[in-house]
Amino acid sequence: MRHCFPSVFAIAAAATFLAASGVAASDLSYTYLKGGGVGVDVDQSGSVANPKNGLVGEVSTDNETGYYVGASWAVRDRWLVFADFQDASQDISLIGTRPGAVVKSDGDFDLKRLSLGVGYVKPMGESWDLYGRLSFEYAEADSLGFQGLPGDDSDDNGFGTQIGARMALWRRLDGEAWVRYTSVGEMTFERDFSASFDDDFLGGFELHWSIGNNFGLEAGYEIGEITTWNLGARFEL
Repeated sequence: MRHCFPSVFAIAAAATFLAASGVAASDLSYTYLKGGGVGVDVDQSGSVANPKNGLVGEVSTDNETGYYVGASWAVRDRWLVFADFQDASQDISLIGTRPGAVVKSDGDFDLKRLSLGVGYVKPMGESWDLYGRLSFEYAEADSLGFQGLPGDDSDDNGFGTQIGARMALWRRLDGEAWVRYTSVGEMTFERDFSASFDDDFLGGFELHWSIGNNFGLEAGYEIGEITTWNLGARFEL
C-alpha cells in the first residue's frame, strides 16, 4: 500500500488550524443517528490467472446497492466522535480462457467499509461551520469469488482525514461538502483472484432535510475510485 503522507499531514494540519479562534456557535447539530440505502460503484477491472487449471482472463465489476448506518456525538468544546459503516454487494464478471475452453463466469462479493474517529467543528457564523476529522479506516472484500472458482476474503486498514463545510441553506434544509483522504479508498484485483486496497482522495456533498423536530431525510454523493450515493433518514438526539 502506498501512502501520500505529505498531503495527508497537510490536510491534518489544516483541520487543526480550524480550532484557532472563537466565533459564535451555529445552530447545526452534530449529535445524531443515521441509516439508509447506499449505492456503490467500484468500477474496477483487472487481469487474473489461476495456475492450477491454466485459467487466464479479465475481471470487471458492476455497481450494486446495500445499506449504511452511522452515528455522531458532539462532546465538549466543539469536539465530536463518529462511526460510519457501509455494506454493499458488488457483481463481478469473469471472461477468460483455459486450455481448450472459453470461460464466462459471474460472481459477487460484499464490500464492507468502517470509519471510526474524532472531529472538530469550527463555527464560522450563525449559519455555517467548517470541520475537520481524523479516522481509523477499515475495508473488506468479503466472499470474493466466482461460480466454481472460490476466492479469499481480502481486507486492509489505515487512516483517513477530512475537511468539510456545513451550511444552513433554506428553512429546514442544510448541506455539507467535503474532501477527504483514506488509505483504503481504492480496490484493485490481483492476479490470484484476491483484492487489495490502496489510498485515494475523494470529494462529496450531502443534503439534510428536517421534517420534524428531530427526524429528517438525507441524500448524498461521493466520487472517487469507489463512488457512492446514499438516501436515508437521520434522527437528531
